[in-house]
Amino acid sequence: MAFQISQQQQEQKQIDGVSEMEVVLGKSKLERCKKTYAHYSDATKSLLAELANLVHTLAFQDGSDNVIVRRIRQWIISNRIIPQHLFKLLRSSVHIPQYACLLAFFYNYEIGTRYNSRKTLKYYQLAAEMGDGFAANQTGICYRWSIGVEKCDLRMQIRYYRISAELGHPQGQSNLAHAIKRGDVPEFRDKREVLFWYLKATDTGYTAAFSYVAECYKNGCGTMVDYHNMLRWYTKYLKKKKVVIGMNSLVNKLFKFT
Repeated sequence: MAFQISQQQQEQKQIDGVSEMEVVLGKSKLERCKKTYAHYSDATKSLLAELANLVHTLAFQDGSDNVIVRRIRQWIISNRIIPQHLFKLLRSSVHIPQYACLLAFFYNYEIGTRYNSRKTLKYYQLAAEMGDGFAANQTGICYRWSIGVEKCDLRMQIRYYRISAELGHPQGQSNLAHAIKRGDVPEFRDKREVLFWYLKATDTGYTAAFSYVAECYKNGCGTMVDYHNMLRWYTKYLKKKKVVIGMNSLVNKLFKFT
């Protein structure tokens, strides 16, 4: 009987030994996993800052939303990042305006998540209130095209375009000028302001704004009709676009002689 108990105890010790070993190995494996995840998370955070900077740079340099979306998808593939993980990281970082803006972009273009117009507007607006010029411009676009709201609100559109413009963002400056030129809101129809904001946008090198200034001089919007300045600004625009065209054909096109 004593022998049997001793044998049972010995077997139990062996089982306990195996269990203890499994626990030790399990903890070791868990620690390695935690370290690997932490390293991956830190690397992803660093890349997230890189992506936010890329998006804002593109937006400042004539980048349309379609161009930006394409570049984001290319960036995700080249860096082998899981879009859903990037999306979750953005959701936990909305206290940073550039990240809140990027999160809105993800909601709007279904990157790592489903489309959600209300959250698109929510996070653009949040980033705008924290001083992000690109987000303020995007918020204005949302109000113009009823993204996240039941119907368009042209006053709110102009409000956020103006915020963007005053923050020095060329898209916001151009869009504010467009809205005033169209006469979207009756009390904001001062054509001198149209030319003012187009000129401000050219200060940052925003290519399209050069042609808008030329059109103002051509049509007398906010200034007297001035064909000399019209040609000067169209020439600047063409140089920015790197378009090679004979001056005679350019003049013919502008004045519609042919």
